[in-house]
Amino acid sequence: MRITGLLRTFAALLVLSLLMAAAPVAAQFAPAPLTIPNIELSPGGVLWTVARQPDGGIVFGGYFTSVNGVERRHIARLLPNGELDPDWNPSANALVRTLAVDGSGAVFAGGSFDVIGNRGRNRVAKLEGSGAGAADASWNAAVLTPNGGGVAALALDGNGALYIGGDFTNIGGFARQYVAKVSATGTGSVDASWNPNVNYTVEALALDGAGSLYLGGNFFLVGGQSHERIAKVSAGGTGAVNASWNPSADASVSALALDGSGGVYAGGLFTTISGQSRNYITKLAGSGNGAVDASWNPSANGKVITLAVDGGAVFAGGAFTNIGGQTRGHIAKLTAGGSGAADAAWNPSADGNVHGLALDGNGALLAAGIFAGIGGAVRDNLAALSLDAQVWTLTYAAGPNGTINGGTSQTVANHGNGSAVTAMPDSGYVFSQWSDGSTANPRTDTNVTANVDVTANFVASLPNLSLTISAGRTYVRYGQVLNYSVTLSNTGLVSANPGTIAMTLPPQLNAAAATWTCTNGGNGAQCTPAGSGALLDNNLVLPGSRSLSWLVSVPVRADAPGGDVVTTVSANAGAVTANAGNSTILVLMRNGFETADPAVPPESGEPPCASDAGPVPIDDASGPFTLPPAASPFDTVLLARRPEGSGWRIERANLADGARLQLIAFTADGRESAAAWTRVDAGASLTVAAVDAGADGSLPWLDGSGAALRVFVPRPAGGEVFVWRAGQWHCR
Repeated sequence: MRITGLLRTFAALLVLSLLMAAAPVAAQFAPAPLTIPNIELSPGGVLWTVARQPDGGIVFGGYFTSVNGVERRHIARLLPNGELDPDWNPSANALVRTLAVDGSGAVFAGGSFDVIGNRGRNRVAKLEGSGAGAADASWNAAVLTPNGGGVAALALDGNGALYIGGDFTNIGGFARQYVAKVSATGTGSVDASWNPNVNYTVEALALDGAGSLYLGGNFFLVGGQSHERIAKVSAGGTGAVNASWNPSADASVSALALDGSGGVYAGGLFTTISGQSRNYITKLAGSGNGAVDASWNPSANGKVITLAVDGGAVFAGGAFTNIGGQTRGHIAKLTAGGSGAADAAWNPSADGNVHGLALDGNGALLAAGIFAGIGGAVRDNLAALSLDAQVWTLTYAAGPNGTINGGTSQTVANHGNGSAVTAMPDSGYVFSQWSDGSTANPRTDTNVTANVDVTANFVASLPNLSLTISAGRTYVRYGQVLNYSVTLSNTGLVSANPGTIAMTLPPQLNAAAATWTCTNGGNGAQCTPAGSGALLDNNLVLPGSRSLSWLVSVPVRADAPGGDVVTTVSANAGAVTANAGNSTILVLMRNGFETADPAVPPESGEPPCASDAGPVPIDDASGPFTLPPAASPFDTVLLARRPEGSGWRIERANLADGARLQLIAFTADGRESAAAWTRVDAGASLTVAAVDAGADGSLPWLDGSGAALRVFVPRPAGGEVFVWRAGQWHCR
């Protein structure tokens, strides 16, 4: 609760009511202030100025000694998220009246102080925009003031110059009456040529970007010429006054703003300007003689202290309660053209004077002053308001098993940006997504044009298991051993603990003779090092982003039934499972590889093999070769092997719908390569040949089935070839 701030503000308003007539303030407030900023000043605190930095930080100045209960003297900075910057603390020793921020974020401060940023600085200083907010060690424009005056206005030209207005007669050792031009860099040296020579206080400055500077204040002479309280001077050269441009106001001009199209808006205590009746606010031509716009006449009922222009709108702040034909409490949005009527919908109605306005570049207007409420909400002298009457609410909620870090309820301007929120899962859970499908975390809603009301969803943090299995080959024969490689991976965020892996072996394999080993344990991953039988381990520990691998060796049974060898493996950790499988073709050819192998063929040069009708000439095309009768469901009908052990064979599967032949080549070290199975008719007459493929091999082929079977067979030059046929070896 901000009771002290409210009491202080009400007391201040009571004093103000003795000084000015207050009209009723409208009961309906729009727009409501945005979520940030929302501060609490020290009792009796007043703000006079506010500025936004390029990074979204907000700097404000005035007369106060604390912000949000933390000591801050007369100047402070809010971070882009609205929190008080814990480090930035220039700590001025008196009022900060005006601020300007350059493109780098550096802050220029003017006021009544003589110490700021931990250095002696008379009335004006350049402060670092971040860090501790220390005063620039080199920059020291050193304003000297009569009767304790100070700096009231600052304007940066973007080209390295800073214009200073106020109540002073000397700056940087140069005689300068109430306005001066200094360098914004280096030491802050005074422009030796530029000297408009104003005869009394300057309270407002505005640069048009085209070489002119507009002055407002309480003066009546500029450059020795009569210019009452408002003037136009050259921004360069000597600062010569524009003799023609001379509206002349009957009382002080304390606010100036330009629309970029030649219009100059002025506010203050005047009721007549350029001979025209204009109560406290007017629009002038920026060229010619500065004629008053004949139509534009909002006619406030109290002083206009500050102005800001945004496109087709002029925002005014001050001590008024009626402006533009509408009841408006101290702040209003006026049309920049036409009659200057107050926007009928835009009425935040502050309960005290507004001293400073600044556009934040994010669809909002920053307002500073001496108020406790604005837009129907409590705000202690500082608020941000949407430039449109429309504002949007951003609401962020957490579903079960999590929380939200950041502003759970935010108000933003139309087309404005919210501040970041982060969905924070409880232990054992992870963020899944927002209820609108967004997975951004942290989340920042930008360019908002509608209310946002979303809930963060959280799910249990589980392992994410995946399995692979490979035998490293596509077929296997009786008596061979299959070596399976199995890998279990966990790509989840939490450990699979405890986990289980199990392999299911098909009937063609001899599970009792199987063995397995586990590799790459360690670094938190655990498994049983080795075992026998089908792979089974119930004591796995597998952290996230880790893997375990196994080598499983299992032989093919000699009496295995037909069909493919299909092996599966599965793993689980609680409700999380993973499965994988491998299928290997089991070649069932009864040719001595599964029974007794025929006698080892004789070495080259030994006596001829068993005699029969003669050897099969396989190096040249032979005559027709008739398939022998089938002796079993699977058999080898022709085998050729060289002395060093390589060769090829033709195998037959005698199926109910006809025979199938397959040509297989093998190397001396047991590696095999098989062609596809091809269909042949019973009793078919085939031609078998080994066609020369060069010095390093021959290409056997089988014809007569309508499709050739071809495979490369390496052989040494001049090597003998032996053929196994009809139960005997035939030599070549």
